[in-house]
Amino acid sequence: MLFRSCNINIAEISRLAASWQADDADARQQKLAAIREVFQATGPIPTMKRLLAHRTGNDDWAHLRPPLTGVAKTAITDLEAQLAALDYDPGEFYERLA
Repeated sequence: MLFRSCNINIAEISRLAASWQADDADARQQKLAAIREVFQATGPIPTMKRLLAHRTGNDDWAHLRPPLTGVAKTAITDLEAQLAALDYDPGEFYERLA
């Protein structure tokens, strides 16, 4: 399944695609779906951009154009906690954008 958050979860998606017949493929697909749900809860693009701003230290990443509205800075702690609980690892994505 492809989704808007694939750009910052490409490592997990690639691993699943490479071994989609493995015994743990269903569990890994469920993990990907749970991560997607975190992003969807506050809007995929605003959430990705808020996380980028937070992890790179560059608030310019949080800027959006109408009709999108941003995710509050105060929500970042909850977002990070939810993603950590899912063992979310974006790989080098954030470092390349810093």
